[in-house]
Amino acid sequence: MGHRFESDRWLHIETLGYSSGQRGLTVNQLALAYGGSNPSPSTIIMEYKLLKIINESQRIFITSHISPDPDAITSVLLLGATLRKSYPDKQVETVLDEEPTTDIQMLGGYNNIAFGSAYDQLVRLKPDLFIMLDVANFSRISRDEGPRIKSFIKDVDAKTVIIDHHEETGRDDADLYINEHLPATVQQVYKTAFTGLKLSKPDGYAETTMLGILSDTNRFKYQNPHHRETFELVSDLIDAGARIEKLEYAAERYSRDDLAVLAEFLKNIKEDPLGYTYSYLNDDFINQRRADSRPFSAIKNGSDLFVNNYIRNVGDSLWGFSLYKEYLSGENMYSARLRAVEGSGDMSQLAAKLGGGGHKGAAGAKFEASNLQAALRKVQDAIRQSA
Repeated sequence: MGHRFESDRWLHIETLGYSSGQRGLTVNQLALAYGGSNPSPSTIIMEYKLLKIINESQRIFITSHISPDPDAITSVLLLGATLRKSYPDKQVETVLDEEPTTDIQMLGGYNNIAFGSAYDQLVRLKPDLFIMLDVANFSRISRDEGPRIKSFIKDVDAKTVIIDHHEETGRDDADLYINEHLPATVQQVYKTAFTGLKLSKPDGYAETTMLGILSDTNRFKYQNPHHRETFELVSDLIDAGARIEKLEYAAERYSRDDLAVLAEFLKNIKEDPLGYTYSYLNDDFINQRRADSRPFSAIKNGSDLFVNNYIRNVGDSLWGFSLYKEYLSGENMYSARLRAVEGSGDMSQLAAKLGGGGHKGAAGAKFEASNLQAALRKVQDAIRQSA
């Protein structure tokens, strides 16, 4: 049985002929159908389509990108728990190809996420609905099996839904794409599921949503055109019991290994005449860590600390990048992570030149190079082409 909503507003929409797309509605009619609020027609269309797809699906697969950050994890947690509570008759599975480097196991429902090959789990479930959160292309769901996942979804004729908040460069096609460019995907999930579809909130929703927003806004540091909407939601989450300091204290724990990587980035800082800062991890440093069986997670955590807290704050520079060999993606793969103060450059466009993407202020790319110096030249060539 499909989910019913307050005031049968979706029935109002169908009665008025909106679902057919053949007749327009006045603003007042839309507001009445929507329960008194005044959303855009495109928002109503997206939510109606999502409702219809969910109601017509029995096996639902929810996933996100590799190297999952807190926004990816909290988005998967929130939507998965919400659909399980609202649709107990459906099979809802949450799967991530890789475990996160951030320890957020304190979040409710975390144990419901299956970590491991997304492709294997997909073949086992054979879903009729495949939902991608905080990612807009299949290649980033798995390091090795993105094309197979995409092909399998097509073979089983599953519906595909993407819910994201990044710039749209390079996104794959989907039956439904939802992106209002909110500061975090988890905020988009919250808005769509609770404000729009009026689904039941699961236990722990406030902490889960709050942590995702805190992470992707860097504790509200980044420019946010939706700031009123975000801060109203944050107030509601605090009223519901979410505590910012408690969440950050639990999520932001660093090992000595993480700090050793940060120290290496700080040691290698360079300032370029074009007005940006950059740093890197030497190949020898990476290779020695591998030889000593040091965890790759420390490289990711140390890089997070550096790009989020230092790269834009050196001298007069307002933007910059970090660079290191990401051997998990291949022996000759390098990761560039770019950050910029608002108005100082579009990092998403620069990342796109390297085969990546993201936001104007925060983006990244992975690409092939023979060594660190070749990788550095590739990034700097892209910068000069953009100048």
